Amino acid sequence: MNLQKKVLLFISIWSMAAVFLFSHQTAGASTTPAPVKVTFDANGGDTIAETKELTVGGTYGKLPVPKRKNYTFKGWYTFKNNGTKVTDASTVKIKTSHTLYARWLGNEKTITLNAGGGKVSSNKVTVYFGSKYENLLPTPTRDNYTFDGWYTAAKAGDKIAKSDVFDESSKTKLYAHWKIKTLKINFITYNDDTYEKEVQVGKKYGKLPAPKKTGHVFGGWYTWDDYSNSDAEAVTASTVAKKAGELNLFARWYLKEEKSE
Repeated sequence: MNLQKKVLLFISIWSMAAVFLFSHQTAGASTTPAPVKVTFDANGGDTIAETKELTVGGTYGKLPVPKRKNYTFKGWYTFKNNGTKVTDASTVKIKTSHTLYARWLGNEKTITLNAGGGKVSSNKVTVYFGSKYENLLPTPTRDNYTFDGWYTAAKAGDKIAKSDVFDESSKTKLYAHWKIKTLKINFITYNDDTYEKEVQVGKKYGKLPAPKKTGHVFGGWYTWDDYSNSDAEAVTASTVAKKAGELNLFARWYLKEEKSE
């Protein structure tokens, strides 16, 4: 082999070796991942100023433990809602800087219920901080009244909705409000006069209208079922309203000559 060929062969072998070494050095450098910055969102708890510089493939290591009044810390998660729980031993898989979110469970709180003259299954109810009332509040009963809801005060106050969330500003004593059941009475006079009256259920009718009609004597007020029954008893001021709704009472009339006989 002449000198020229030897030189060319040497150059070729050297070039291949240089490429091989360079490519392996470059590959080795690229396998070292950049550090990932992790921050912490206490999600209502005390602020966590701490941050961590971690390596993908390594573990998160010791994580801070936040505090929040009336709540129990349940761990760090990759999202505020749902997400994956992250512990000290969890492997760092997210390749970019990211935030971990605190998850909390509200502690129990007992509130007192005042039925306001009604009856309730229990005057103590357990609710949870950060949770909706949903169906935790019982429905009381009271004769001749309709339950109007639980309120923050015996009079007026704010009405509690199922979707309301119990928190530090919530009242720990609630009051039942009631609407009186009433009966609306329409008086049918047959003389073009109109009368109406509203009576509380469970109470007496009280004073009733005394209409007049030329040539006739008023014979009292009757329900439609009793109107044509001559033996039926008339409705009087002492009659008690038994149920809510609407009722028509009809005036019975006698000709003056018939009544005098």
